[in-house]
Amino acid sequence: MTAERYTAQRAVASGTLGSALLREVNATFAIAWREILRAVKSPGALAFTVISPVIFMGILGGSISQNLGSGLPFAYLPFMLIGMTAFTIYQGTSAA
Repeated sequence: MTAERYTAQRAVASGTLGSALLREVNATFAIAWREILRAVKSPGALAFTVISPVIFMGILGGSISQNLGSGLPFAYLPFMLIGMTAFTIYQGTSAA
């Protein structure tokens, strides 16, 4: 038995792995709660975060889909929706 495996088994047996996991879950929850409070405290930023992808989907999505829609082997609007969602998440996390 290797030393790493023995150490991991000892950690599980002594309960330190469970407490470490609980500590990480608690830290993740604290960070998520902080971000939720930040979003609630600035309703303008929250509204812009929700409305801007809808505007882009309406303006860009409709016109590009009409022009490129027949030439693409996939549905363009769901593709754009995923991209806009990823962009919004990135923009929201980097604007801290």
